[in-house]
This record gives sequence, C-alpha cells and structure tokens, in this order.
Amino acid sequence: MEKQYFLIGEVSKLTNTSVQTLRFYDKIGLFKPSYTDPDNQYRYYSNTQLFYLDIIKSLKHVGVPLSEIKSVLQLSAGEMAEFLDAQESKIEQQLRRLEDVKAILRYKKKQILNQPSPEQLEKVYIKKYDKQRILTYNQAPSSATIIPVKEYGHLMKVLEDHGTVFDSVYCATYPLKKYDSMLDWQYTSIFTPVLTDEEITVSNKYMEIGELPAGEYVCIAFHSAEGVYESSYETLYSYIINRKIPTEKIVYELYMPFTDTAVNEDDFIVELKVRIKST
Repeated sequence: MEKQYFLIGEVSKLTNTSVQTLRFYDKIGLFKPSYTDPDNQYRYYSNTQLFYLDIIKSLKHVGVPLSEIKSVLQLSAGEMAEFLDAQESKIEQQLRRLEDVKAILRYKKKQILNQPSPEQLEKVYIKKYDKQRILTYNQAPSSATIIPVKEYGHLMKVLEDHGTVFDSVYCATYPLKKYDSMLDWQYTSIFTPVLTDEEITVSNKYMEIGELPAGEYVCIAFHSAEGVYESSYETLYSYIINRKIPTEKIVYELYMPFTDTAVNEDDFIVELKVRIKST
C-alpha cells in the first residue's frame, strides 16, 4: 500500500476525532504523527496509522483508560487478542448488570401501579399475582408486633453482596387462624423479593431462596395505624371463613410505602394476602 499523508485537520474529518483530541494524544505519546515539519510544525499522519486510531477509539469507547491503551498498542497480536477477550467478558458482565437494572425498574413500576387504591383500603379484594422469587429468613422473631430490622439487615446484605438491591417492602408470614390478641401473632418467616434472575447463594442456615406462588389471593390493605391491624385481619379472616373459600393456611404480610409522591416517610400500608387453593 502506497503511503499517503494527511494534515491533522484532514485526519480529524476522516476519523471524526477533534483536532484538540489529536493534539492531546500527541502530547501524551498515545498517537503521534508520522512526521512533523520542523519549519512550520505541521503534523502529518500516514494512512497506515489510522488503523491504530480506530483501535484507540474502540478501547476508549468501552472504558479502557488512555494510560492502559498506550500499553495495549505495544502488545503482540496474540496478546492483543487475549486482552480483547477480557474486554469482551467485561462488556458481557456490564450487559447482564444493565439487564438486572432494567428488571428492577420494571418491578418497581409494576409495584407502584399495582398498589391498592385509597378506595380499596380496609376492604377485602381478590387479586391475581404472578410468581415472585424471594429470599427467606426462617429464624423469625417470636412477636409480629415489630418490624424485625436486624433480620431484614441480613437479607439486605446477601442481596447487595450479589450486586442486586433490597426492595422497600418488608414481608413476613404467619399462620392463618383465629387470634384472640395481636400479642398472639408470631411470624414463621420473613422474606424479601429478589428482583433479578441473578443466581443467589446463601451460606446462612436460616436463609433460603424460594418463591411466592402465582395464583389468586384474598387480600386486604390498610394504613399502618394502631388498632387497624387487628380489625382488618378479622375482616379478612371472617371473609374467608364465612364464604368457605378454600385457601392455604399461610398469611403473607407486606409492609410497604404508600404515597402520592415518591417520598413520604410517614405513610405506610400493610397488605395481608392469603392464596386461594388451585382447583
């Protein structure tokens, strides 16, 4: 191939790289002109150099620092191929992470759109839910009168260690039965939704990955306020018993923000739901 030479302005137009950037690359020794006229200091680049500028732009585009690119350009063909393989693996990891972020955003949007309306509060309703992957902690505290913050902290750590996030919903289970007093309520487990398909490994003997099964649920939701919980549970329980609805014997409790705006730390609701047995 016959060599051709281009001034810096021509290279800028040919490669869509600013003159300022080309001068900076020259200054740091990353991409120097093939020849600089000593009389007028004009920079001349050969056509064979443009290939390396394409490599620089590609590596920069995927986040490789300029200081590292300079070293990469000195690699042999085999070493360059190994380096590019490693970069490809990093990009695949980034794409998986972006898919996880997309799944989380999708879940949060669905959660906001599906939260009970003000008109539904303290009224029984039947709702269909999709299957939901969950992380469960089975060593629950004896009383269901307080939020077990410490145990939820264990769940949060596991999720964050795996690069995902903890949902803003506190969830628990307890038996469906007649209660004389709220002091008799005892959690059998607490759990939190797993918002991505990321593989989660747990070493804590009290934790496990499970699922909230799909199906129809008998539900009631109400503002978290003193005295409302017991009456709402009784309404739900009586609804199931009086109508002889065949349900499972587990109550799923979800304690979640309930606001008209994104931030209102004092406004929470509780949703209780019991799965109807499949026929």
